[in-house]
Amino acid sequence: MTLTPSHAFLGLLVVAAGVPAPGQKKSVVDLNGRIDKALERARPVLLRHLAGAHNGELALLCLAAVHDGVPATDKVFAQALRRLRKARLGRTYDLSLRLMVASECEAFAQRKELARDDARRLLSCLVAGGGFGYHKGDRRWDLSNSQYAALGMRAAVALGVKIDAKYWKALVAAAIASQTEAGGFAYTAHRRDATESMTAAGIAILRLCADHLDDKTLARTEVDRRLRDGWEWLIQKKGSIGSRGIRNSFYFHYGLERACILSGVTAVDGKDWFTSGAEMLLDTQLRNGGWCSGVDMMEGGKDPGGADSVSTAFAVLFLRRKFQKKLQVGPITTGGGVPIHLLTDKASPEQVDTAIGSAVERGVSALPEVLRALRSTHKVQRVAGCKALIRITGDDFGFNPHIPPERSAGAVSKAELWYLKKRSARRD
Repeated sequence: MTLTPSHAFLGLLVVAAGVPAPGQKKSVVDLNGRIDKALERARPVLLRHLAGAHNGELALLCLAAVHDGVPATDKVFAQALRRLRKARLGRTYDLSLRLMVASECEAFAQRKELARDDARRLLSCLVAGGGFGYHKGDRRWDLSNSQYAALGMRAAVALGVKIDAKYWKALVAAAIASQTEAGGFAYTAHRRDATESMTAAGIAILRLCADHLDDKTLARTEVDRRLRDGWEWLIQKKGSIGSRGIRNSFYFHYGLERACILSGVTAVDGKDWFTSGAEMLLDTQLRNGGWCSGVDMMEGGKDPGGADSVSTAFAVLFLRRKFQKKLQVGPITTGGGVPIHLLTDKASPEQVDTAIGSAVERGVSALPEVLRALRSTHKVQRVAGCKALIRITGDDFGFNPHIPPERSAGAVSKAELWYLKKRSARRD
């Protein structure tokens, strides 16, 4: 099997799930509907927390509100954006999150001017010979702060700020120093206690840095190997995906979402990370519409219903799935790209085009999701799936997206057989 270096580990290690397992009770269509209802219930809780939050907590909630589609004219949100704009921030997390909000929210006043100052303060938090600490002058650094620094740096670049290559190179070195012999990533350098959340962070850092360094500056073969080892470790821990019981579960799942979107991954060794994570969040939503992880280190403020601000923000961010693989300044319309088999009837033309383009870019490895789309009761999925199928395989196999899916079962079976033969040939 021959794959390009940058995609080899994905083709080998991350295989998207095919047709839903026999006896599966909750369909994709049902999942989408339940997510919509959960987010509708969560909106008032999000706004209540937003009204009283400050600093990094405020920035995180504002980011969740942006992804949740809260109108900039909403009184609570508008006031929150003004408070965030005026806040005197100096911590890595806080500065990075404000940069992320500024890059994705057109209503954020003077965002490009603020981005220059925030980027300067953020870069001053880099610890000599390592990654990012909590504050300027810290002697210790960790991978969690470094992950958010990378996200903040990316946001700053999108807003026109120039970031010297030495900062991206420092992050690559910090991530590599935090990787254990087993392939997972630890909280900081030269430790053996790799965790799921830090492994997702390490993968995200390396992917972000690879996007901002040229081949002459980046040892791409080395980075690809590190990424492959990280994914192999996560495959061994795939039981943690969709689990509330692991430490920092909500933080991990939102971090996993970023790592997967940046890597173009829809499933980890056959396990659909989004479906698994979404089911966990839907099952743990509180009666008042918010969330309380109970296992995450950071919770933020709690409301009378038991929901805390940080858990609620992470849940909304995960379920909205609007993290972007390639960050574009302005309002989010297509987000990180809704997978073709999760498109809803409310999907915009841009979202549909993005889903098709993403599937075509991934090629044969995207066919399991394409096949699910072809079997869908949602016409938008069948139409998009058919277009992707033709562009990937060069054949429609007789599939007609405009008739009920059961009448096209034979065509889908032919397409699935084509995929299975192609996959078998690749493995040989």
